[in-house]
Amino acid sequence: MFNHLSEFFFNNAWSYEHLKNVPSNNSCAACGPYAYVFIDHLLTGTDMSCFNDNEVDNFRMKYYFVFLLSTTLIVSTTASIVPVSASVVRTTGSIVPTTTSVVRTTGSIVSTTSLVVPATGLVVPPIL
Repeated sequence: MFNHLSEFFFNNAWSYEHLKNVPSNNSCAACGPYAYVFIDHLLTGTDMSCFNDNEVDNFRMKYYFVFLLSTTLIVSTTASIVPVSASVVRTTGSIVPTTTSVVRTTGSIVSTTSLVVPATGLVVPPIL
């Protein structure tokens, strides 16, 4: 596979396309999320004019919660749906506010609805 790629890229002409009106990152801290959101827009064909700092911040929060859920919310291997209507779910020393329900699957918790950021009340939709 790698031989094929090197033959293709070194022996064929490349074409370049300059995208206009693409938001730029003005801080050193957000280059990763900007790159991911930019790639997402390219892959989905979404208009770059709606790409803004709020979307990058939203991606950062979604990524944080996916990381948080994948590292700290390990539960039993039984499968069940736990209703938590405007309540919280307690797991291994953590409290995770949710808006409706949480699905327990083998070794992890997957939120079927939005998460609420504790200090701000910000609602983060699930990544499916």
